[in-house]
Order: sequence, then C-alpha cells, then structure tokens
Amino acid sequence: MVIVPPGYKERLLIVGENGTGKSELSYMLDLYGNYRKLIYIDYKGDCEPRGPFTLVTKPDDRWGWSRGRRIVYRPRRGTYWHSDRGFEIVLTQVLHQAVRAYDNKRKRSREPVIVVIQEILLFGPRSQKVIGEMASGGRQLELGLWIETQRPKRIPVVARSEAWRIYAFPLGYLDDEDEVLKYAKGRLSIDAFRRLEDSISKEDPHPFYELIRRTEEGARISVRRCGSLELPAVA
Repeated sequence: MVIVPPGYKERLLIVGENGTGKSELSYMLDLYGNYRKLIYIDYKGDCEPRGPFTLVTKPDDRWGWSRGRRIVYRPRRGTYWHSDRGFEIVLTQVLHQAVRAYDNKRKRSREPVIVVIQEILLFGPRSQKVIGEMASGGRQLELGLWIETQRPKRIPVVARSEAWRIYAFPLGYLDDEDEVLKYAKGRLSIDAFRRLEDSISKEDPHPFYELIRRTEEGARISVRRCGSLELPAVA
C-alpha cells in the first residue's frame, strides 16, 4: 500500500482509538517524506519517531531548535513549560518563525516545517487556539500541520475543516464515526467504516481509511481502504 507523504502546505487529521496506529502512521510519513524540518509536540512524553531526532525540553534550547531536522519537543512534566501557557508560547514561537521565514517576493518559505500535534485534546484552550491559527493561516507559509486525536467530534472545528487529508482508524464512539463520515461526502458508509475493526488480524493489525478532501490542484474527494503499513526497523 502506497501513501504519498504530504507536502508542507497540507493539513492532516489522523483519528482513531488509542493503539490503532495513529502515531505509527505519522512516523511512517515522516520517515519517507524527507522533510527539511519536522517538529513533534510531545505532551504525553512517549513520542519515539523512527530515525534520529533531537530532543528539546525548553523553548530557549537554541541549538536544538536551530540545528535539528527532526525535533521532539518534550517539556518536563510539572514545569511551567508543560502548562497550557507554556505550550502556547512555544507554538506561537513556531508560528512566528514561519512568518519570518516566508519570502513574500518568491511566494515560498525559506524554512518550511511540519508540526505534529499528538492528541490535540490534551492541550488547553490557549494552545488549541494557536493550533487553530496554524491550521487556518499556516498553509501559505508552508507550515504543515498533522493533528492526531481519539475524539474528532470534540476537537476545534477549524482542525477538522482545514484538513486536506483524514486518516481514519477504528473509533470508539458513534458521534466520532459520524463526524468522519460527514467529510467523506457519501463515499463511505457507516457499515464499511465499522468493518475496519472486524477486519483486524495478525496479518493486518492497523487498517484505516484515507479520505483525501483536497490537493494542491484543488478539491478532489476520494476514499480508499488501506491495509497496515509496515514500519521498517531503524538501527
């Protein structure tokens, strides 16, 4: 199964219950996307992307932020930087850097970057507001945004509406399933979506649906079922 890694302008929404394969898909897209810079915002402290990465624990770690190609921002629990206000500051810094890096004459960024938000609902309202600003205003800046969640119905509307692609793994609640189906525009039924969980096997442990809502060329809705992607071992 071939999944084309998204460009910097694309917004991704990756939904599914815990353990269904959301983060593994992000790691796979990251691994094969060959991005100039990708930043994981790690609230839970369990982000382990494939391939080398730079671990940053403070926003003033200048060497880590400037030199790292694959960054995991993981502030220590119990510190100010692990608070809603702390994450808001860091996310705002990333957004402002994207603004500064944008070349208005050439209409492109000198430093394109992708930000991965692992479970958006763990973040407080201040942080979610900045994430929403990234979703709505970051496309032109080549500030890519991948959002993961178990409960798509509960996330900010802009995080859903701005998603170019939705990757849907099995979900645990009817209202979340219904939310995904809205964006499929009749191309995916509730019965077909629920058969994902029934089809899980040793050979296919993480099946999902890919919903493409738009591309660089414009709107193009397509839906397809995808089998599990195998992450290669990284030494």
